[in-house]
Amino acid sequence: MTKRGKLFMITGPMFSGKSEELIKRIRHYSRNGAHFQVFNHILDDRYTINKIVSHSQLQWNSISVSESLKILSSLLNETMAVFIDEIQFFDHGIVSVIDVMIAKGLIVVAAGLDKNYRGEFFINTAHLMETANKEVMKLRSICTICKKRNATLTTRIPVSESPSSHDKDEIRVGGAESYEPRCKKHHSIM
Repeated sequence: MTKRGKLFMITGPMFSGKSEELIKRIRHYSRNGAHFQVFNHILDDRYTINKIVSHSQLQWNSISVSESLKILSSLLNETMAVFIDEIQFFDHGIVSVIDVMIAKGLIVVAAGLDKNYRGEFFINTAHLMETANKEVMKLRSICTICKKRNATLTTRIPVSESPSSHDKDEIRVGGAESYEPRCKKHHSIM
């Protein structure tokens, strides 16, 4: 019988260090010689594709995929651990894909936003946080208004657009030009 795998989740708002924490864990596996694979969603093209890149420019090579099932079809037999960044960009099938990998005995470390700019949970992330059988790491950032390390939410900054188009898209790829970390007191959906 195959040993059941483990799911580690790394979540938090924008600029809380999720990708950096993921890369830190990847480096640990790299140093210890374990065979692993790294994936991210092709939507995350802020810096480049086929790499996980943190806002502080730490980076690691990855396989960029457009849908969750491509992770399973890309898995190598010798893979012991799988790292996935920007989990919120994936289709709802990502939950089942991760369940399959855990059933195969793999260690899965997934990182991504837990909530959208309106303060609502991303469905995939919320489900994975509930089912994580090893650890859920909830990171915080520094609130851009009060400058305290209590930011658990992300505010979208309007970019010369009408308010109706601002609310339309739950997902818009961007960085500091589009989003700010905020505490509950200073969070707004503008």
